[in-house]
Formats: sequence, structure tokens, C-alpha cells
Amino acid sequence: MERYRNLQIAFREQLRARPAHPECQGRRQVQPVAMLQGENQRTCRIVVAQGRARPVEERRRLDAGGAKRARSRIELEGVATAGAARRCKKRHASPARDAERARSADRDSAMEATRRQQEIEQAAEKSAQAGACSEDRHARDCPPPAVAEQGAPCDIERMPDPGSPIRVFDAQAVRRHRLRAAARARAEFLFDEGAERLADRLADIQRRFPRALELGSRNGLLARRLRGRGGIEWLVATDIAAALVGHAPRPRAVAEAEALPFAAGSFDLALSNLALHWTNDLPGALLQLRHVLRPDGLLLASLLAGETLYELQQALIAGESEVAGGVSARVSPFADSRDLAGLLQRAGFALPVVDSDRIETTYADAFALMRDLRDMGETNAVVLRRRSFTPRAVLARAAAIYQSRFAGSDGRIRATFEIVTLTAWAPHESQPHALKPGSAAARLAEALGTSEHQAGDKARP
Repeated sequence: MERYRNLQIAFREQLRARPAHPECQGRRQVQPVAMLQGENQRTCRIVVAQGRARPVEERRRLDAGGAKRARSRIELEGVATAGAARRCKKRHASPARDAERARSADRDSAMEATRRQQEIEQAAEKSAQAGACSEDRHARDCPPPAVAEQGAPCDIERMPDPGSPIRVFDAQAVRRHRLRAAARARAEFLFDEGAERLADRLADIQRRFPRALELGSRNGLLARRLRGRGGIEWLVATDIAAALVGHAPRPRAVAEAEALPFAAGSFDLALSNLALHWTNDLPGALLQLRHVLRPDGLLLASLLAGETLYELQQALIAGESEVAGGVSARVSPFADSRDLAGLLQRAGFALPVVDSDRIETTYADAFALMRDLRDMGETNAVVLRRRSFTPRAVLARAAAIYQSRFAGSDGRIRATFEIVTLTAWAPHESQPHALKPGSAAARLAEALGTSEHQAGDKARP
């Protein structure tokens, strides 16, 4: 026992002789102590003194493994930090590269657009120079205008897309619908009526038109009505597909209203029977027609417009809204008849006249009307149309609403077609022009034998 006590006292004296850890102020108190690593004098571990602390050298020996693990963690954290910095730099550089690519694509597009515009302007100048000869000389010396074919018509599917920036209708869908209708040839009554009206209007004009262009021939329907009318000697039939002009009289060509393949001043008369309402760029199509007309040439065209099929449109909107909770484009948009005269003036035509006729037909139900529209090739071809099949519930509800709102006393529903006829002339100096205000040589009061009273400011010449 005495020996054990002596060893304990010796051990305590030995501890007092060594560098001791700073003593705590009180029992069971915790105090952090920073341990410095010898290599770079950085803090690598915190030693916590609790109660009586052991010497610093002994603690350092015990925690050598912990310091090594700490250094490993620091090195791994450094590698991870460098990798994160590289990834962040790469992410920040990616938008810059994308923006540079977008700017390069914009520059290429602008250069391509400039090149195409120059080609169009050069072609227009050449056409203007080619058509600069006078009307008499042109009729005597100039050859007939170049058409797409003299034998078998070419195929519109092989032609490049005109690239019109305005896309309301799907041109491929319109072509498919018309080809299907031409193969069936069942419902032609509306086009027969339009062709007969155009032929009657042409017969009322006391003038001859030797060279004529027909836009939208539908197998020569209008050409057969025009025999012996208008003094037409040479008629070029055109349509958007070769099968649609296969039975038309020759010469014939495949062409679209927005890209007519004819030189300036090639025709005396331009005709179109219920075809222009499927044109994406109607002002551009009218401008093309004026371009191919000679001075004082006549445009005579009919198209569906205004309140065409408004009953079907209302029924489909109401039925789809009730069943599906929303609506989609079901009926094509039509131009307003009041705006068409302004479009003719914008295209450079003179003396524009717009007439509107409403044709009402009756059907047993809405499904019979839809079948007729399919046989006419006049079904929906809007770009934003719904591409999937219409649910039966929507069609059934729309048919019921159509029946309840627009049925007559005999139970048959009515359908309205508004046919608008455009009559305009290519500008010529011989056409009548309005006099300037104040340029009258005689007074109206003298002609009427009455007195004149001032009503306001005098008109300026």
C-alpha cells in the first residue's frame, strides 16, 4: 500500500515538471484549445479540455491519426472546390456560346433574306422591261406568255413553297381536300352557281378580252360556262394540283395565286371562281393578279366571305363548349365584304366594285351539310385546327343545337353561303378620274335653276 502511494506521488511530481495543459477555472467546465500542426502552423483540430486535462504532448500523440484524417478531408474538399469552380465556369460560358450561335444564325438569315430580296427585285425589273412594249405592239409581235405546260401539266407538290409569312390555312390540307372532291365530283352546285354569275357579269361588259387567265379551274368548270362570252380567244386554266386541271381545256398550268408564273402584262382578263378565300396572303394574291394584267385589264373574281356558314360555326362553338369545356378552330375565317374594296385599292386596282349575294340552302341535318362540304373540298384547313378526331359527343351536341336554332317549319336546317364578287380594272390613262375639288367650270345652281347659298368654307383646289 505504501509502495503504491509512493508511485502515485512520483507520477504527480513528474507531471508537474512537464509543460502542463492550461488548467480549467472550475470543475466539469469545457474549454476549447487550438492544436497547431507543425508543418504549416494551421489549426487542424480542436482539443476540448474537460475536467483535468492531460499534457499537450500526450494529447498530440493520441490525435495524430485524427490530424491525418483532417488533412485528407481538407485535400478532398480542395479538389471538390476546384471541380465545382470549373463546372460553374463552364455553366457561365454556355449561355455566351448559345448567344453567339444565335447571333450568327440571325446574321446568316439576314444575309439570305437580303439575297432573296435582291433576286426578287431583279426579276421584277426584268419583267417590267419585258412588258414595256405597247398594247398594240404586244398583241402583234410579243409571243404568248410562258405557262407551266403545253402538254401534260406539272405537279405542284414538286414546286417549292412560296414561303409566305402569313399562314392561316394549311396549303397541303387544302390541296388534299380539293383532290378528294375532284375524284368524287358529287357536290358542285355552289361552284356552278358562282361560275354562272361570273359569266353573266362578263357578258354585261361590252368589250373583248382575247387573252384570259382562270385561277382555280376545278376541271374547267368556269371555262365551259364562258364559251362565246367576253370575246375570249385564249384561256389559261390554272389550279393548285395537276389532277384539278386535267380535264380543263389547254393550255393549262399548275400555279398558286401567291406565286403566279406569268410575266407582267400577259392577260387582258383574270377570272377566279370561289378559290381566293383559301389564300393565306389575299392582298399579295390580288397584287399578283394586277401584275399579270395589261393596262385597263379586268379582274373578275368570286369568293366566299362575310357570314358564310355562320350557323354551323355557332352550333360547333356552343356544342364543343358544353361537352369539352373549350372551343377550337372549326370553321375557316372569312374576309369581310366591306374590307375587300380596300384590299383592291391597296393592290393598285382602279374602279373597284364589291357585290355580295347570299345563298341559303337547306339540309336534313347538320351531318348532311358536313358531307356536302367534304364533297366540295371545303372542309376545315386552318393551321390551328385540332388534328385529332372530333369526339362523337361534340358532333351530336352541335347537331342538336343547330337543329334547335336554325331549323325551319319543315324540320330542315338552313346554311348560308355569302358569295362576294370583285370587279376591278388595272390602271390606265383612259379611265375616268375624279376631278380636283373646286375645278368645276359651271355651277350646279345654274344647271338646276335655283339660287346658291354658302354652307361653309370654300373647298381648296
